Amino acid sequence: MRDRVLSVARWAATRPPVVWLAVSGLAYALLFYLAFGNRYSLMTIGPKAGATIASLNKLAPEGFWLYVGSFAAAFSLYGCGYGFGVRRADGRGMWAVVIGGGALLCAVMLPMYATDAADIYDYIIRGRLSAIYGLNPLQATPRAVPDDPFFELAGWKNVPSAYGPAWEALAAVAARLAGDDHLTNVLVFKGIAVVGHALTAMLVALTLRVLAPRRALIGVFLFTWNPLIVYMTAGRGHNDIWLAATTVLGLYCMVKRWYVGGIGAATLGALIKFIPALYVPLFALIALRDLPNVRARIRFVILSAMVSGALAVVLYGPYWFGLETLRAGRRTAMYTGSAPTVLRQLLAPILDGKNGDSWTTETPITNALLANATLILFGACYVGVLWAAYQQRDPYSVIQAVVVMLFAYLLVASLWLMSWYVVWVLPAAALLPDGALRRYALIFSYAVTWQTPIYQYVTLRYTGFAPIPWRDLIPISFYLLPGYGLIAWFWLRAWARRRGNHA
Repeated sequence: MRDRVLSVARWAATRPPVVWLAVSGLAYALLFYLAFGNRYSLMTIGPKAGATIASLNKLAPEGFWLYVGSFAAAFSLYGCGYGFGVRRADGRGMWAVVIGGGALLCAVMLPMYATDAADIYDYIIRGRLSAIYGLNPLQATPRAVPDDPFFELAGWKNVPSAYGPAWEALAAVAARLAGDDHLTNVLVFKGIAVVGHALTAMLVALTLRVLAPRRALIGVFLFTWNPLIVYMTAGRGHNDIWLAATTVLGLYCMVKRWYVGGIGAATLGALIKFIPALYVPLFALIALRDLPNVRARIRFVILSAMVSGALAVVLYGPYWFGLETLRAGRRTAMYTGSAPTVLRQLLAPILDGKNGDSWTTETPITNALLANATLILFGACYVGVLWAAYQQRDPYSVIQAVVVMLFAYLLVASLWLMSWYVVWVLPAAALLPDGALRRYALIFSYAVTWQTPIYQYVTLRYTGFAPIPWRDLIPISFYLLPGYGLIAWFWLRAWARRRGNHA
């Protein structure tokens, strides 16, 4: 038996890398089509409000195991394509398979109903608010158009848009083009996500062509074929891929030493979602350190202010209604999927005398404590990242800093944590050489795929909520505890290595 296994292993090792990659890609695409694109067909399900994997399967166990098993198999095929394919060879044939495979994976997921999140319908109705009804989606809510054909499908009917004007402008154009048809609207907004996916892949390739040309194929593969990326973009149509695109655009500008462009890219990203505003101090610090003289630094500051100001004025212009437009603190009382969610459930009865079983329950003392505590912890991490990036002159230091600060936000500061937020990190991580940080990002991208099935099948069953603290503690233990544990493991291993070197 052992000899047979060894013989098969030797035979497999002699197959051309392009064959391994192509076979892995075809199997991966077929898997995703059968498990998601075809099983949860948009054509079959049609317009349906808030359908989830669990509800579509009527909580049957096979729905859970199919979801879990499909992602485990997809990540295995992804790893196979990396280990036996792109890591072993380069060339035009490999590039064709990587690009074609990424396109095929997106294509097989486009027919999928956007399960487990009504976000795509929120994008549609808010795009229609401005394009069809002439309303401001940053101020008006879907309640203003109760007769709209997408009203019942929207998830957040009573709140204005959580996104910035750059996204809302794009959504308005898409809504205008798509008209009133349900299928057309969903496919158009999914198409926007796929375009963002392709643009980000191109920027990953361009950045690595500057930093490490031999790793360009690996970087593009790690990003475009990542199962979480494919599922959340072509499958669910989340707009987070556009935040990822502006992140890589900013990093591309930074490695090219186009510092004003880096600030502009970060500003543009912040006008989609606020997160890229975190890059501005980092990019500015690196620029001021590396520019040769005072005159160049002053010029950088002036031009950056002009570019950022122009972007903000042009994009916010049609939507501005005063400082309330920014609504910086509107999510400080929203909790789900995060470690602070469990802490709030434990602390609210003590501090506020209320059961913190729902984020809609008003628990101002607990909310203030957790918001400030997480902000302080994140601030300490953020300052440390800035200082480390300033000290290092390694060309990867700015990329490492972005990846670390995003993970610090997700693991420490994010009170409302969704699995698709990890999309923000993955393209930047794909730019890094093989190491602990890149491996952590890839492992974590698999870990968060457990959020959906565990919450639905264990915690949020429509037969009744699980009791506190188990309703959040159980799912969080599946994807966050491994995340924290991996950080501790990597840190202890690095500490032991440094100690051994000094011995």
